[in-house]
Amino acid sequence: MIDNRTTQTPPNVLTKRAIIVAGSIMFAVGISSAVTLFLAYPPHDGRSAVEIIRTAGTIAVGTGGAAGLLLAARRQQKTEEYNAYTRHDAEERRISDLQASAGEQLGSEKAAVRLNGLYQLERLGQNHPEQRQTVVNVICAYLRMPFPDPPTTTPSNRPIEPSSENSNDSTYLHEEIQVRLTAQTILSDHLKPGAGKKDGNRFWKNIELNLTGATLINFDISQSEIESCRFDYAHFYGATRFRQTKFRGPAGFSDTKFSGQAWFNGAEFYKLVEFSSSEFMGMASFDRAYFKGETGFGFSCFHGIAGFSEAYFQDSTWFGDAEFEGGVSLNGARRAADENIKNDVWPTGWTTLAPESEGCVPPGDDSGGWVHLAQIDN
Repeated sequence: MIDNRTTQTPPNVLTKRAIIVAGSIMFAVGISSAVTLFLAYPPHDGRSAVEIIRTAGTIAVGTGGAAGLLLAARRQQKTEEYNAYTRHDAEERRISDLQASAGEQLGSEKAAVRLNGLYQLERLGQNHPEQRQTVVNVICAYLRMPFPDPPTTTPSNRPIEPSSENSNDSTYLHEEIQVRLTAQTILSDHLKPGAGKKDGNRFWKNIELNLTGATLINFDISQSEIESCRFDYAHFYGATRFRQTKFRGPAGFSDTKFSGQAWFNGAEFYKLVEFSSSEFMGMASFDRAYFKGETGFGFSCFHGIAGFSEAYFQDSTWFGDAEFEGGVSLNGARRAADENIKNDVWPTGWTTLAPESEGCVPPGDDSGGWVHLAQIDN
């Protein structure tokens, strides 16, 4: 890890030159005060002269005292600044040490050590909001690491088991599955708005996920909020759930494989979303999903039922060359009545109808009219 911190020295003591200058100023103040008093109030006798000299001395000493107070205040300020920097520097070093320690633990051959590294990262992110994206990046990097023998699965939601028959390999794979499930759970726990309000807010805002090429098992981040995400070339084993998840930024699922059921019902995609060339081995549900940006399902293959019932498409949508072996339903689906959208390609057998009547708009939308999608009679 590169250390970009600057070095700050403690407050300096007064130099000899500064002391001589300060003494000269005090002496000059005393002399000028005495001269001024002698001119303003000429002494009538020796006693009056002594009083004038004493008053001038008092003025000089008072000036020195005031200067001393200012100097003390400045030194106190510098000391506090230095102490604050020292505390900050110590905290930065502690964070760096925690990150390094967690990274070493994630590289351990022992599952228990890897698990401890994940929990250490989670505590770091929870206690230091500025480190949360870094923590998520490390967890995502772990999930992107190659999985030597992925688990066997079926399209249904069944427990995941290692595919290896060798007992030693099976034990390692079972432990690795538990570590990966823990990493996924940490992400899920902190991406839900309002999560953990009873023991402090555990929601991590504005998080970006990069899980390109990752192996994900029974992945579930339903009702979460993500800034942007990349799942291109990822492989989802078991049931995958993105129910009612809000994708605030671009979402990439190109060349992704879903070995089990995929649930995106009620999800909201605010920007571009790409499922191009993806493969869905089981049922895929996008019912009541809201696609606000450009949407691409081109060249995707759906081996099970594909559901887009009551979904909303607000921008250009492309299903070109998509295959639906188990059938597709867009019953009740709608597309924005925007004349500028001219390049839509819908699944074979489906098309848009004339603009519909008032009142058929998704909740919270004020973009204008909508048109129905309907099945064409063969």
